[in-house]
Amino acid sequence: MSTLALHPPADAPRVLDTRHRLLASAIRLFGAHGFDATTVRDIVEAAGQNVSAIKYHFGSKEDLFDACARAVADRLRQEGAGALIRDGAWRAQATTPAGARDTIRAVIRVVLQDALRPDRADESRFLRREIIHTGRRADLLFDHVLGEHLAFMTGLVDMAEGIGDPTRARARALAIILQVVLLLSSTHFLALGMGWSAASDHIADIVDAVYPIHQPGGT
Repeated sequence: MSTLALHPPADAPRVLDTRHRLLASAIRLFGAHGFDATTVRDIVEAAGQNVSAIKYHFGSKEDLFDACARAVADRLRQEGAGALIRDGAWRAQATTPAGARDTIRAVIRVVLQDALRPDRADESRFLRREIIHTGRRADLLFDHVLGEHLAFMTGLVDMAEGIGDPTRARARALAIILQVVLLLSSTHFLALGMGWSAASDHIADIVDAVYPIHQPGGT
């Protein structure tokens, strides 16, 4: 065990707070304006820091972006749908077609609830603009979060719909995931198409639209 871990420096809380402020400011500004349009000076001014803090904590703007992507991925892996995937009760329920369908709906519901929380707005904008739309570090998000979600959903879909073909089940699971991602990326179209002022007030309706209780051919 390292000496650093056993005896953290006296200024450790301040160092961690500085790092957190830089990450939070970067996620907010990258999400609002994009990577290219956001400068290091923008980030440090919003965080109440100086330019040298970026170099000290992250190295460069590109490294800071990667740290933002990892921070978001780590949270998504531990909370929301990530926590549900690790819940043994849900895994036990998903051993029948009906149970698997219920679990698919639960995953969709949890993803929507988490992404539409007001305190997740900066994170959601960051994901939409910089990872979903531009593909920047989409590989990191997939490796840390979506790959695990896709594997879990593939098993659920195969059980729920009796597909019996791993490739087809994976494609079907990915289609469901991408449909949810598209809805979360286009809440303005939900407002226009459905007349909803807030998608967060209609999560049950969205779940039913993406994955209704009674699937064709289901039991």
